[in-house]
Amino acid sequence: MAILSVDNSKCISCGICEKSCKFQGVKIENKYPIFNDNCTFCFECITACPTSAITVLGLEKKEFDTTLWSGVMVYLEIKDNILSEVSKELIGKARELANTLSEKVFGVVINHNINLEELKTCGVDTVFVAEGEQFADFKLDLVGDCLHSIIEKVKPSIFLVGATNQGKTIVPYISVKCETGMTADCTSLEIDKNGNLIQIRPAFGGNIMAEILTENSRPQIATVREKIFKITVDVKTQAEIVKVQGLEVVSKYDVLKIVKKAVDSDISHAKILIAIGNGVKKKEEIAVFQKLADEIGGELCSSRALVEAGLMPQSRQVGLSGKAVSADLMFAFGISGSAQFLAGVGGVKTLIAINADPDANIMTIANHGIVADIFQTSAEVLLSLRKK
Repeated sequence: MAILSVDNSKCISCGICEKSCKFQGVKIENKYPIFNDNCTFCFECITACPTSAITVLGLEKKEFDTTLWSGVMVYLEIKDNILSEVSKELIGKARELANTLSEKVFGVVINHNINLEELKTCGVDTVFVAEGEQFADFKLDLVGDCLHSIIEKVKPSIFLVGATNQGKTIVPYISVKCETGMTADCTSLEIDKNGNLIQIRPAFGGNIMAEILTENSRPQIATVREKIFKITVDVKTQAEIVKVQGLEVVSKYDVLKIVKKAVDSDISHAKILIAIGNGVKKKEEIAVFQKLADEIGGELCSSRALVEAGLMPQSRQVGLSGKAVSADLMFAFGISGSAQFLAGVGGVKTLIAINADPDANIMTIANHGIVADIFQTSAEVLLSLRKK
């Protein structure tokens, strides 16, 4: 097990390590850093330390028998008492991967008031169920320890999790517990000739597609956002329900209050989208595109550039660091077509790109490309619609 070590002769008690930790995993006590259970081994403190006083010990390679691990497990997230869409999408992908490996598909669900009938036809071979009042509110340590115990018993070779708020919270915890790697926001998953999971995701700002392998440890963990894969559930498969008993896990947290924030309409479920990009420079220029979206019953969204410029909210961002969408129709106004953006539009059925640059990358993947001024075109389309 890896541990963080401090060389007191180098430490200058500056406190930078404590300030750099987002998880309150390190505190200065008696002039020197002390690491606690909140540490996630993100190594931010090592990077921040100006004197290189913090090092990590125990990262030497250990022998690991990967042949003892088999099958593809999906973390089944329950949302509003039903199975989440991303979980359904991952089940279909898990079945595809498992068929390639000639292995089984497992599901694992940890929640309160679980609909077992829905799980029986969700498309996996076996569902491991941990149910109880203690899981009514999501607590990372409680769910994480329970999930880790199930993984250690079942030993799935691959573990897939939806990149939801809950999924992105729990995966680093499980990765550390299992002492294995994980890849976030994968856009594709394949099996190589040796039976390893190829975890594919854009890297370096979307300029390359990285193929990541976890060859020497298990499980191979990957998160995938909603709408990356299609739902292809084999309804003929009747899942065996295995109720997990005797797990002695307790939480050190108490949920005192849950405050629900106002929820913006979800662009990932919109049928029609008006997408705007770097061709829009000012906030007042957005109004015409919002009017167009309202006129055709669609939603307005944007590329990362407008979010970083403060012109659009992050909830409206399409792409690798935003949301994946699967609209029936998308108009893309002034969007160049970076890998960052294209990673989120793979599910769009018809993409119409309007751009003044005929060589814009988005023109190569659009179903229809129009070389024109985006403001003039949007105004003409809006006028045409209002005449009808």
